[in-house]
Amino acid sequence: MATKAIELSYLSADRFIRDYRRLCTGKIFFPTHTPLPLQTRLFLHICVPDIEQVLSLEGEVVKIIDDQSAAQLKKTGGMMVNLTEKPEIALKELNSVLQASTYYRMRLNLSDPAETNKPGRVEAAKASDSIDSDALTMTWIRTALAQEAAAREEEPVARITAAPVNEKKQLNPEDQKKARPAGEFLIELTKAMLRSGNYATDHPGREQARQDLYAAFRRCLKDAGEIMIANHQTREQNDILITGILDAPVAVLTLVGSSMSQLFLTALQSYFKSKRLVGFAIKKDITPEHFDCFVDIMSDPAADAGDKNETGKFLSRQLVEQGVTEVSTVFEQDLISLELDLPWPVEMAIQRLAKALKVRQLTRTASEEDIHKMIQPIVRDILRSLNHPQLQKDLINNGYLIGQSARDIETEDIEEILIDGVPLSSLLPTARLIFEELNRLQELKADDPDDVILEGRFGRAKRNLQQIARRLVRDDVAGAQRLLEDLYLSQVLSFEEIPSDVQYLVNTEKMAQNARSHIRIYVQRILNVKTAEDATVLLKFARRILPALIDKADFRQVRRVIDGCQ
Repeated sequence: MATKAIELSYLSADRFIRDYRRLCTGKIFFPTHTPLPLQTRLFLHICVPDIEQVLSLEGEVVKIIDDQSAAQLKKTGGMMVNLTEKPEIALKELNSVLQASTYYRMRLNLSDPAETNKPGRVEAAKASDSIDSDALTMTWIRTALAQEAAAREEEPVARITAAPVNEKKQLNPEDQKKARPAGEFLIELTKAMLRSGNYATDHPGREQARQDLYAAFRRCLKDAGEIMIANHQTREQNDILITGILDAPVAVLTLVGSSMSQLFLTALQSYFKSKRLVGFAIKKDITPEHFDCFVDIMSDPAADAGDKNETGKFLSRQLVEQGVTEVSTVFEQDLISLELDLPWPVEMAIQRLAKALKVRQLTRTASEEDIHKMIQPIVRDILRSLNHPQLQKDLINNGYLIGQSARDIETEDIEEILIDGVPLSSLLPTARLIFEELNRLQELKADDPDDVILEGRFGRAKRNLQQIARRLVRDDVAGAQRLLEDLYLSQVLSFEEIPSDVQYLVNTEKMAQNARSHIRIYVQRILNVKTAEDATVLLKFARRILPALIDKADFRQVRRVIDGCQ
């Protein structure tokens, strides 16, 4: 198949820089209504603003999206081209030209050619972060060798089990014993909210029944921080789930387990429907007075007398006016739209937090500090039930949806509160899952670089990893070295943002990789050493890189370094 030539004449530096970053992954996408056939070989002639030289790359068409497919996928039509050579080789000439321009050098974080001596001199090398073109300078090596030595810590074996299911179907004897008080409480709570039996307003035993109900509430929680009761609707079924008592949500029918359970469930579902209620959570520290107030408000017939679409707003305002802050409710009118099909516990967590911000707006509290104080306890309670890194990852990466529903709090602040609420024991595995998601999104972006949704998701994942990294460093979480190193190598963190021990490991790996690529230059430096100081530097350099080369079983290079030092 004949080789085709395509001229890329960029009108703006910003557009070129966007495509340059894609080229660094070895791919580039061309929007076009007439894509070339697969495996077509290409010469890409690139004209860059303010650069006189026309630069050329070779590539091959590896994927096409025709107009029909693009319409179905709601994507841009065109073709994906892979560079024929590895990016570091293919872009060598391009990078050399761009480095000569101060503007592009700064925008693309390229090394300064002024720091590199003329080609052909053994001592010359760049003092830059790039290790693909020339050997490191002696000045850079001296600075790196001055670092305090750090050992690589033993990394904990990552064993992330599958995330818990949305609903616990089977209860073992221990679960049954633990959950039985919750079932008893729920039956009595339903009677109270329906004002049936002893809870009718004119019943002589009503006061005693209310006291017994609060006592049942306290018994059912035990070590739990809250109980949440929510209506879970799917295409297959409609059920009431209870969260907070066991390690996963459990359905009312499973929890109650009596011959009257279906009748009871029907009554409870009717209540939820009449109030346009999605779910509510009651904190363990609620006072008896606020508990009684909550029951009175939620069972008040006045809520059913007005516009059904305003029921949620009416009840929410009643709770706020009475100061009942230990109960969080979500009504149908509170729901925000979610872009992804998320696990049900994560959906409810997002809806609860969005509603909490709406309640805050009802109270008209002005300070940002008040917002944090109000949300943080709710986040802690929610994360106690989302006790798995996968669920925590989903909540953090979709925290922006909560921010979109609030007028006076930034999305980044919400993400920070969520990240700070993750228990230290699960912070590292949660971060690893987000990093895996970032890498997956990076691959998807390479295939479809103009997808703005992918770009947004990638940016949020990167931002969340930066915030998590700060907490990992701040709280000195064991086992985080490798992740922090990976985040630096993936350009999520700058060199200054990683701790000194990780900087040491990064520079050691950088030295080893550079030595493998330019071993002849380093051997010549050792053989032609001029001063005792340089000899000491090169000997320390060799001692530092040898363990890394041995770890990679690169014994050929190890032998060359040792021979040069003898």
